[in-house]
Amino acid sequence: MNRFQRFEDIDTSGDQTLPRPPTSTTVTVLDLGPQLPDAVPQRPEPTATPARWLDFEEDTAHFVALVLKFRRERAEFVQKHGSGPVTLDTDPVSAREMVERGDGRYILKQGADS
Repeated sequence: MNRFQRFEDIDTSGDQTLPRPPTSTTVTVLDLGPQLPDAVPQRPEPTATPARWLDFEEDTAHFVALVLKFRRERAEFVQKHGSGPVTLDTDPVSAREMVERGDGRYILKQGADS
């Protein structure tokens, strides 16, 4: 074999790819828009170490940044789509990933094929 020929492993060259879901199978997902973060930093006790107070201040600053980001993204979402949820039709795999990774932004529509 010369350097321009492709080398294929004998064990995997005959494998078939995974089947794709049919294009007619769609799942309806509702996009509720950006969601407000729910992990509010808790104030430490007055006897906490200075390092714990510093962590609290950093966590609070990060939380405030997330709230400001939420306000900006929510305003853009409402301007573009209105205040109601947006209906998205997608394949089952993408719908599952959207719901799992969306942090509450996406939900499956009731009565949709799963």
